[in-house]
Amino acid sequence: MTKPKEKRTINGQIQTQIDSTLNLQPHPTTATVTHIYPDGYVDIKTNYGELKHVPSIINHEIGDKTILIFLENDYNQRMII
Repeated sequence: MTKPKEKRTINGQIQTQIDSTLNLQPHPTTATVTHIYPDGYVDIKTNYGELKHVPSIINHEIGDKTILIFLENDYNQRMII
């Protein structure tokens, strides 16, 4: 027995596209500081993996919980706040 075809609407298709696009955007996430550099940059551990030499706007200590953000929705423009 075959399943009946699901009726698709233009609104449903637009919502699917919006949801897909939003899921691809980088979003802030928690991070743990694992190394501190003298220049104010830090290494962190996140759900994105270990990231090295990320700029920070405040001083940290190893083990601090912090937030990783992506400027201009660009994975390459990372900052710790």
